[in-house]
Amino acid sequence: MTITEFHTEVKARLDKMDSLQLPNLLTSEIDLFLNQGQDRTVKQRYGLSNPKRQGYEETQKRTDDLKAITRTAVLAPLPASVDNIDSNARFFTLPADYWFIVQERVNITYPCGDTEETTDVEVRPIEHNEFTKSIYDPFKKPNKRKVLRLMENNQSEIIYAPGATLNSYKIRYIKKPIRMSYTGGVTCELSDHLHSEIVDECVKVILENIESIRLKTFIPAVDTTNE
Repeated sequence: MTITEFHTEVKARLDKMDSLQLPNLLTSEIDLFLNQGQDRTVKQRYGLSNPKRQGYEETQKRTDDLKAITRTAVLAPLPASVDNIDSNARFFTLPADYWFIVQERVNITYPCGDTEETTDVEVRPIEHNEFTKSIYDPFKKPNKRKVLRLMENNQSEIIYAPGATLNSYKIRYIKKPIRMSYTGGVTCELSDHLHSEIVDECVKVILENIESIRLKTFIPAVDTTNE
């Protein structure tokens, strides 16, 4: 759909659901609700907040749903900082459009006898309250096969084993979709087959915001089509 078609479809579905009893919405308001509906749709497909309880890539459709906003980046470590949680930790600045991580690997070099080996290793996400336990636990602490990862202020902080060298951090991620704008002529960049579902979510958001009593009758229709 073009952005004009999105607006037309939203108005048509609202009129059908509420028999023209809804207040007239400004163009900027419809843009706002469309973007909220778009964000909800992405979150549903990335996680498990959907009727079929299917996560990202569990079906071909889910892969196709988000392929337009899936990106890959290879990041270099920042210099050691007093803000690092450990002497064997380095920050990596995430891309400006980063939203959710799909997959991640870290490339490290570590001593191996008289030589060195370079390899990609597993990244294990942890919370800050887990750090102290994990770093001293022989089964959880970083080693030649894995590193730990914390998130801090749009940065990943990688904690690695003593003696190892961090080379790069490779992530595949979901970026935040561009904001739709009627006046700017910016339409949805997600796959075409999601457009109708985004309109459904948009209408649901509008009905929630105006506390329409017809919301209860609209939700089942939306939920059964969001696949």
